[in-house]
Amino acid sequence: MSITPWPYRPQAFLSPFINTIRSVFYGIRNLIYWFPLIWQDRNYHYQYLFRILRHKLFDMEHMLRKEGLAVDSEHSARQLHLCVALLDRLIADKYESMSLGCYDNEKGTQPLKRMKRMSMLKKTRQRLSVHLHGKVSR
Repeated sequence: MSITPWPYRPQAFLSPFINTIRSVFYGIRNLIYWFPLIWQDRNYHYQYLFRILRHKLFDMEHMLRKEGLAVDSEHSARQLHLCVALLDRLIADKYESMSLGCYDNEKGTQPLKRMKRMSMLKKTRQRLSVHLHGKVSR
């Protein structure tokens, strides 16, 4: 019985076709995954760019957690999770409302007392910590 030479094995013959079919299915999955976001995209506001970036980073985080082969893939996934959380805050305009909240509502231009501002920052830090780690930081 003779051994079949490498280029004539069935696996070698079918491999390019199987890879092409996988690529087509992956491309169709990407089209379905990205279509609603691209459909809502507008050029006149930065929030749409943040939404696209958040979508991509969220997908990368889940890929690293699920299929990460690198030694530090869990660390990279945590960093991406932090980026997604910060992008959520930018999309919701939390920073703008925080900066406007530092002024007294009665006079309009009078800054609040330092302690009140520090308590706002502490609460914000605690909310972010709970969102990221599930525990309150001191």
